[in-house]
Amino acid sequence: MAEDIGVPSLGDVAQAHVMMPMPLRSHRPCCFNLGCFLAPCGNSNGSTVFEIMQSSKLPRSPRASPRARGTSPSSSNFEEELPEECPVSHNDVLRERYQVISRLSSGNFSSVWLCRDVGGDDRDAVAVKVLKSAAEFQAIARMELRLLKTVRHTARKLAKESDVAGHLASRCVVRMLDHFEFTSPEGVHPCFVLERLGPSLMDLAKTCKRLPHQLVQAAARDALSGLDFLHRRCGIVHSDIKPEHILLRLDGEFGAAGMPAAAALRGRGAAKEALRVASSAGSSATFALADLGNGYFKVERPVTSDDCPLIQTREYRSPEVLLGAGYTETADIWSLACTLFEVATGELLYDPRCTQRRSVVFCADGRVPVEEEHLAQIVELLGPLPEAMLARGRLTSMLLVSGVPGGAAGAEARLWANCALRSAQLPLAYVPQYELFARLRDNLKPLEASQLNSVLAPMLRPEPADRPAAASLRVRLLLGPCVSL
Repeated sequence: MAEDIGVPSLGDVAQAHVMMPMPLRSHRPCCFNLGCFLAPCGNSNGSTVFEIMQSSKLPRSPRASPRARGTSPSSSNFEEELPEECPVSHNDVLRERYQVISRLSSGNFSSVWLCRDVGGDDRDAVAVKVLKSAAEFQAIARMELRLLKTVRHTARKLAKESDVAGHLASRCVVRMLDHFEFTSPEGVHPCFVLERLGPSLMDLAKTCKRLPHQLVQAAARDALSGLDFLHRRCGIVHSDIKPEHILLRLDGEFGAAGMPAAAALRGRGAAKEALRVASSAGSSATFALADLGNGYFKVERPVTSDDCPLIQTREYRSPEVLLGAGYTETADIWSLACTLFEVATGELLYDPRCTQRRSVVFCADGRVPVEEEHLAQIVELLGPLPEAMLARGRLTSMLLVSGVPGGAAGAEARLWANCALRSAQLPLAYVPQYELFARLRDNLKPLEASQLNSVLAPMLRPEPADRPAAASLRVRLLLGPCVSL
């Protein structure tokens, strides 16, 4: 058994620094290459309902690194990549009303189709999300339907009560228009008819290294409004905020053209054209949160560290989730901060799969311990994690080792990370820091970096209870650092 080392001397620290690779000035740039789509698909690009994936051992494609995403199949051949279970095809008419035009996206348990509502007065374009028929997906469908119904009911109630602020915030979350089931040879498929939305932040960001600052601010404003509506008005936690799930609304120039414009917003040039129009609109561009497939009601998932299931896509996962320390709706705030940093700078804020960042230490089975690397990157950016959070984390003992026998709390907690820290066993306080503002300043103009830092810094507080609510953050975004958080 390795000898437990106490707090190192200054000489030990100096020697360890010689051994330790310096933090890189930037992560690898994001090279997005996904086809533009008009509505979210539940779990494209590795995002799944985590409990199902763990219990049923379904095949899961891990979320690609930025560089890997750049080599993914282009939108030109996307239509050829049919999912294993594909009950819908071109020109089908679902429920004798929704005529299928084309497939927009597909994921592990659903696909989304651009359809024409031939039974409606205006023959509008809609997006129909078709879930797979397997029994294990039925519970997912029932939960998502409950969430979508709650969003729709709450929005209607706010409009009826003339609550202008609440009604406007409700527009920042995708709305369900209809739902039904249809039967195919594979079985019964739950279907959700969703309003037509535009390309996601990821689709827009793939056309350039980073999104214009005004567009990032508009996305932040509307995403915070959407989270405030979900958290405070609906009692819902999204739990999977990322660039793929914040979509541009097809209003203004897009909406005026009707169905032809919706159909045209596909393929390689679609996101570039959408970015051009949205950039010209600047702060007038509007966005909406999409995909509640991993969401849950706050009252149905108590904040405990014993039985909270895994949530969030890895790169946007908060430290309390990594440690199994219990989580609340503020996990969404953390994920949104990572998302905004990514689209503003063209870099992932945390890239736990990146083996170029540090000297890699592999597990005995050849696996890269990404959870440990993720925590190392968080500590590097934000400093030592709160002792109270370490103490209540049910996974802390697996990821952290302490100078206090039998526990993980205490000032001497040390990170066993996927880096030179593993061999040096430095205390968290000795991890070299590379501040958030410095990374923003490396990629943005000084004023833009300062403005974004004033919003992201409180969103990235390690202790969940210390992160401000979405409504407070939106005020800070609009009025500046003069607003105390």
